Amino acid sequence: MPNQSLQVLKSKEHNKAFYTGLQVCASVWACPVCAAKISERRRAELTTALALAKAREWDVFMLTLTVPHGLGDDLPALLKQIHTAWRSTTTSRAGQKLRKLLGIRGTIRALEVTHGQNGFHPHLHVLLFLDQGFSPQSVHHAFSPLWQQACMRAGLPRPSDEHGCRVDDGTYAAAYASKWGLESELTKSHTKKGRNGS
Repeated sequence: MPNQSLQVLKSKEHNKAFYTGLQVCASVWACPVCAAKISERRRAELTTALALAKAREWDVFMLTLTVPHGLGDDLPALLKQIHTAWRSTTTSRAGQKLRKLLGIRGTIRALEVTHGQNGFHPHLHVLLFLDQGFSPQSVHHAFSPLWQQACMRAGLPRPSDEHGCRVDDGTYAAAYASKWGLESELTKSHTKKGRNGS
């Protein structure tokens, strides 16, 4: 930090040394040092949220939302449209009605962008915390048309019935996240590698 001296301190709790007074960039995408710290903090917060949901006997589903994309897409414009579509999905009259119907107690959202032979592939991973006992299929059936309509209102092509919306229960989502677990699927996307070299 400017006008602050560099110091080396030792934690009594963890018995480890650490620096203070360093300037940091706080970039989860560009800096491996900051990314590790930020994603670990977020992972710990999500672990707590998942434990609280389990204690309250809420269902946790992972909703994955995507849009049609191609090689010539303008990524910043696409991201803005996706943000607009998500906001519409959650705050529109139909979105609020759906939240109430499904008993959605909260959500945690992460944007992930991969790149492959079809260009940039932005998509949302959203943890849904529900208290009404719906199945993943029921949640998918309710969310998919709402997402499709919101995307078209935002100027995006209509997401396909097959790929636009996916809902997995916590068990599947944890397996999908392989070695890390569900909380890391949402917090450690900067370290993931896609299929087929993406």
